Amino acid sequence: MQGKEELPLESFTNAIIAGRRVYSRVQKPLLLLAKLSCRTAADQVVSGKGKFEEVIVASREIAASSMQLVMASRVKADKSSVKLGNLNATAKTISRLTGTVVATAENCRDKVAIAGTLDFSKLSLHYTKRMEMETLVKVLETEKQLDTERSKLSELRKHHYRLAGEIEGWEAAEMS
Repeated sequence: MQGKEELPLESFTNAIIAGRRVYSRVQKPLLLLAKLSCRTAADQVVSGKGKFEEVIVASREIAASSMQLVMASRVKADKSSVKLGNLNATAKTISRLTGTVVATAENCRDKVAIAGTLDFSKLSLHYTKRMEMETLVKVLETEKQLDTERSKLSELRKHHYRLAGEIEGWEAAEMS
């Protein structure tokens, strides 16, 4: 580290404990919101109004939020604690179940996509070339949209971490 002294062990421990408090305050409501979002997304997909990707994102958010809470809880937990063992078992179950939901949603999405493919055997040369060019335009537009959304996601995550830091009272220098 350039020009900075290393933090003593006590400061490091305090930072870990402070991080645990942030996750407890911030992640629990987010986990509940993710569960509700997943249920809503699944209901929308079943009714034909939603997207499988919404279920996938919500499921991954549940898994990530759960793991963050587990990791924060492990900081102060006694390694031989029965409750820690139960927590670890529950974390594995959540991970397995959300993985199953994601895999099922991806499988269903792929099956729906395959069912909607065209039969190209009856297309003329001219029409095939026209469809190829239209598809290429859509691919380029989608790639541009993907880049834009990734940038937006990055900025949203930065903003989320800043807000979490403000809640905990971190200094601006500590967050950067």
